[in-house]
Amino acid sequence: MSCKDIQIQKHVMGGTLISFKYVSEHLEPGSERDVTIYIPKANRTKKNLALQVYTDGMRECEPAVLEKLVTEKAVPPIITIGVKPGVMPSLIDGGTARRIRSIEYDSLGPRYANFIIDEVIPAIQKEVLPKDITLSDSYDMHSICGCSSGGICSWNACWERNDYFRRCLINSPTFSSFRGGEELLAYMRKYETKPIRCFMTAGTDDMRNSAGDWHLEALTAKEAMEYGGYEYDFELFEGGKHGVGSRDADVMERGLRFIWKGWKTKPVGIRHLPERVADIVTMDSSWKEDGGDNDWLVNVANYQTSSPYGTYYQQIKQPKKIYLRIHDKKKCVAKLDFAVAGMALSCDKSLLYVCSIYQRFVYAFRIAKDGTLHDMYPFARLHVADDLELVGATSICVDDQDRLYAATDLGIQTFSWEGHCNCILPLPNHATPFAIGFSQKKPNQLRVMDLDGNYYVRDVLTHAPQLDVVSQPGTPLF
Repeated sequence: MSCKDIQIQKHVMGGTLISFKYVSEHLEPGSERDVTIYIPKANRTKKNLALQVYTDGMRECEPAVLEKLVTEKAVPPIITIGVKPGVMPSLIDGGTARRIRSIEYDSLGPRYANFIIDEVIPAIQKEVLPKDITLSDSYDMHSICGCSSGGICSWNACWERNDYFRRCLINSPTFSSFRGGEELLAYMRKYETKPIRCFMTAGTDDMRNSAGDWHLEALTAKEAMEYGGYEYDFELFEGGKHGVGSRDADVMERGLRFIWKGWKTKPVGIRHLPERVADIVTMDSSWKEDGGDNDWLVNVANYQTSSPYGTYYQQIKQPKKIYLRIHDKKKCVAKLDFAVAGMALSCDKSLLYVCSIYQRFVYAFRIAKDGTLHDMYPFARLHVADDLELVGATSICVDDQDRLYAATDLGIQTFSWEGHCNCILPLPNHATPFAIGFSQKKPNQLRVMDLDGNYYVRDVLTHAPQLDVVSQPGTPLF
């Protein structure tokens, strides 16, 4: 049993209050935390209830707000789960119990969201909730809320586990440099928009410290959500301090009304795509799984690429050298300090791009008239997720406007002809792209193979370059 010391009592608002200590045995081993559940009296059913998770525990005003909103049908029949941050008790006498709040809340990646979704909630369903109560499986019936580090944690849960959470209420969110939170502000602008509806508050006198300025970061997040096409509402409180609105019943009510509006008829969606994403894909297009036939790949970013000068390639036994084959003759045209994973020719045939799984940059060589390579420089800087053993790209290709596509752990990152990353296209189900290129039969179709050997295709607004046609770069820089 992970849920210890379960206590059930009637709340003053009429609903059921359940509290217990949760001891993790799987995803956060050794950690302990207090958990509180409130089941509103106003719920009209016990089946397929919506779910609300509150980081840092349930707010004192939350039961009253939920009773009101459930009665008005402004939110669906629901239960709320308040989860305190984890604590790691000392294993030696005299040691200090260590709170792991920042580690859980401020970190990027899906770890904490996985902990809540795949461990805590199933344990609650199995060990705590009455057997006649069931929770909805729909991602549109789940919300997560929090303040400060709990705020960025809530947004990140929607971001990383969009298959489960799509609604969030966040107060003074920590989009700060504690553990990389500022990266999310860039991702909001660059990633293909995810269906997330967010209500956010901040104060003009919010927190300021070595990690950042919460007021300015909230303004930046608001502008990023606007640019990215997210459904959001933002309230800025003049003179407001850190956490403004987080324990205010009126603010909570407005926030929950917003994130749950239209819950009966309209799922959470997106308003539009970011500009540079919309240059490549439309809101109507999507990835489709494909059988992986021989239509693979124009400008293949594997171990060789064709050019008017001959074929550039590398040998498996000599991955740090690039060779040029002209008819039956070959010569070494570059020696590198790293193994090459992929190559691609620029659309004007003047540059050879190379990537490596060990390098954060995609590099570019100038090509001379005889096909020799010169003056390698760091062309494109990749966004990199935490805790990766391999930080680079496994494959690259270009389109006819010299937009560079790189297969990375975060998705397909695209770069302007001056090397700016301005778009990231994720694959379905968190799949990691491995090889990327354009279709031979359909030059406006992007084709991808993931690390597990699954193939995906997607119609795009760009086209494959033609080997015998020199075209000039034409992509917007930013």
